[in-house]
Amino acid sequence: MVYMLCIIAITVTNVIIDAAFPVGFTNMFDTLQLVIHSVLASRILFHLRSSDSHAHETDLPLLASAARYERPSQMETNEIRSEVGGV
Repeated sequence: MVYMLCIIAITVTNVIIDAAFPVGFTNMFDTLQLVIHSVLASRILFHLRSSDSHAHETDLPLLASAARYERPSQMETNEIRSEVGGV
């Protein structure tokens, strides 16, 4: 959230300077806005990627522990053999 507030603040500052000051000052914060926007947008994406990888790491043990494997019953084994053409 802090990243977005910084991006919005520098954008609003740039718009106010463009509207209120003479033409010579209008490009004063253009480069600064571009750099700050690029850096903070990258930080947001890195944070989202990190959050996503942590979310998947915590789900894996839960899924692995929930899976239960049992031996098929004698009836199921006989059905499979009859379908395959065995006994």
